[in-house]
Amino acid sequence: MNEPHNYRKVGYSMIAVAASLTIIALLYMTIGEDVLYGDKLQRSKTSTYEENKNQLEFNKFLEKSFIIMMIKNGNEHMY
Repeated sequence: MNEPHNYRKVGYSMIAVAASLTIIALLYMTIGEDVLYGDKLQRSKTSTYEENKNQLEFNKFLEKSFIIMMIKNGNEHMY
């Protein structure tokens, strides 16, 4: 029976597995015991987005209020 010469492919596969396990270990060491790291990051970004959205809506409200106030005071040529 002929011996299949696939040792090179097996070796590369073992290197790939070892590299992926090393990356996982480094991520674990970086994150540590904080298993909800991704969740906290997502919540932080969502809250920042919501704050910015609310600020934009408030600014639009103020701008409309200012325009209405200027029109009521007879200064419509300003806007």
